[in-house]
Amino acid sequence: MVAYWRQAGLNYLQFSRIASNTLRKCLKPEYQTETIMKPSSGLKLTKWVQGKPTGEVKQIKF
Repeated sequence: MVAYWRQAGLNYLQFSRIASNTLRKCLKPEYQTETIMKPSSGLKLTKWVQGKPTGEVKQIKF
């Protein structure tokens, strides 16, 4: 059985972005402003050497 978002020609990231945007638009106005002001997503990269973190952390927000 194939997921309906795959049948529509989307990958999971595209589907989850559409779903989260739709959910934000359905919220009551007082909650919409809170969710819009938060960053939608981000990425945190940590460099590892010999199985231990080096302390170098790079954050990417998009």
